[in-house]
Amino acid sequence: MPLRTYSLRVFGAAESVEEYQGPLRTVVKQLGSRFLTVYPDAQDVLVSAVLRVPEELPAPADELLRAARSVLPSELHERLVVNEEPNRPYELSAQLLEDRRRGTAILPGALQAPEDLKAWDDFLLQAQPRALLELGTASGAFARWLSARVEWFKTIDIGRPDPGAPGFVQLDLWERPDAVRELIAGAPRPFVIYCDNGNKPREVDAFASALHVGDFLAVHDLGTEIFAEDIPLNFTERLAFGLTGFYEKTRVFLPGK
Repeated sequence: MPLRTYSLRVFGAAESVEEYQGPLRTVVKQLGSRFLTVYPDAQDVLVSAVLRVPEELPAPADELLRAARSVLPSELHERLVVNEEPNRPYELSAQLLEDRRRGTAILPGALQAPEDLKAWDDFLLQAQPRALLELGTASGAFARWLSARVEWFKTIDIGRPDPGAPGFVQLDLWERPDAVRELIAGAPRPFVIYCDNGNKPREVDAFASALHVGDFLAVHDLGTEIFAEDIPLNFTERLAFGLTGFYEKTRVFLPGK
């Protein structure tokens, strides 16, 4: 059964997104959604869902529309539009979650797609960084993969990973941001910070400015939790593939510029 991404837009309902978010998530999950987001988009509420569609169910868009109407007020029923919209990041994320559930992940314990590992291999070959700081250790599985490829490695999380995670530093990013900046300042160059904690745009906003020209910013969940517009303008894209993006700091922002 193929994975397909569908969008459902509720026009003019953004102010009530908190009221509708829970019910919409519930009914779309009941349709078998493998990956799902519900958020305000301009003046609207936008639902994006990845469904594994059986060949014998030719009209999943109709089912999605029916499900939304079952939980939304009648005055919104004529303000609903459903479209099939192929979305590779969403479909990759859905496949990752299925692979983890089945125990068939390419890197057990880590939410990394084959495309992501290929992106990292290509980036490391091109950029040749000496040091890497990972924000968001989780189990530590990807920390072990990364640490084997650079000479200096640290990984930060508020909770402890599985035993044996290399370079682990336990701290809360938001209670001790200066500790993160101290690690960045003391690392060998070229340096990479990898944002894969709970709020990637906030991490980029907080720590990208601490990088030197020639350093690199890497982000995970590109296209689902963080987007190109979240990357500062003084960073230049080096590579974006799978769910991972790499950006080089090419200039500094000067006061008044």
